[in-house]
Amino acid sequence: MALDPRDATAADAAWPTTSETAGSQVGLRRPRTDGRAKVTGSTHYAGDLVQRGLLHARIVPAVYAHARIRAIDRAAALGIPGVMAVLTAGDLPVVGSGPERRFEPLAIDEIVYAGQPVALVIARSEEAAEDGAAVVRVEEEPLTPVVDLLAALEPGAPLARVHPREGAVPAPAFEPGDPQAALFSGNLVGRTRDQRGDVDAELSLCDAIVEGSFAAPWAYQAYLEPHAATAWVEPDGTLAVTASTQAIFATRNHLAAVFGLPTARVRVTGAPIGGGFGSKQTVIEPLVAAAALAVGAPVRLVLTRREDFASTKPAQATVAEVRIGATREGRLRALQARVVYDTGAYAESSWHMVAAPLLTGPYHWTAFDVVGLGVRTNRFAPVS
Repeated sequence: MALDPRDATAADAAWPTTSETAGSQVGLRRPRTDGRAKVTGSTHYAGDLVQRGLLHARIVPAVYAHARIRAIDRAAALGIPGVMAVLTAGDLPVVGSGPERRFEPLAIDEIVYAGQPVALVIARSEEAAEDGAAVVRVEEEPLTPVVDLLAALEPGAPLARVHPREGAVPAPAFEPGDPQAALFSGNLVGRTRDQRGDVDAELSLCDAIVEGSFAAPWAYQAYLEPHAATAWVEPDGTLAVTASTQAIFATRNHLAAVFGLPTARVRVTGAPIGGGFGSKQTVIEPLVAAAALAVGAPVRLVLTRREDFASTKPAQATVAEVRIGATREGRLRALQARVVYDTGAYAESSWHMVAAPLLTGPYHWTAFDVVGLGVRTNRFAPVS
């Protein structure tokens, strides 16, 4: 439907003026500087960038939540007209290492969440890339998936990552010899404890004690624009990336670490963003940049909604076990809690360290004891 400028004029007239609000700034019209371009459709998002010689990418996702990669057959995809390359982990120029997802743009040998990119098809058109991705055959050997957050903590529970890649092991949650370590499985990747006073003593003085367990599921942000990025190499060797991102400088620093480049040779430009809500922070940029470096041409990847659901950064699931004590007059005295955070397949985004500040809040507790635990599971990486 065509936009009628008169509609905007009528809407503007409905806003209160400065005189009507007697100097108050509440309720005054504040038009968005980018509003007209967006409503008229002239805004160019990350997926609209025009680039000479642009190639299109499509990921080949993992089927299982946990599996070993036995073989990848790319012959059929390479036979499709327009397909230029089918990349696997060994083809990417990644030189850095660490437990974060950015150092593993494609699964190396162990799949750790369903939807994890296993291969990347590069083609002259989006259609050819999609056709190529459909015929890449990945031989996967299923392993036991770890998807139950509390069960993943139990001693002897199956591990969410059986064969850690080099540099993928996070710092241990316990000091060597700590007897507490025997109470948890190897899926525990982070632990904090914040306490003040004697909680048990304070609880004994309380007139009312309330306790319960509260679970919050994963929450996908449901932005209208999926993740999108384009990468290329400038004539002077600068790695250039334009992406739908909320973290330009963090993404630049991450890419420099992944590819062993000085930050002066990495340029990240943030395109107008069609919603992010914390998700759009270095998700597909390492993969797109690696592809551009590998094939020597500009590469764009725009996730489908299914891919975005499966492999981006939702808010992580939690389970909070809470016990609160108060006096008859309603004064809060004691808080005892354990909050378990699902870190997903990687350890970079555990929020266990904020358990105490979020739970204790603005209240004055005579005593509190809050334990935060980060647990690795075979789910995608949550928001960092």
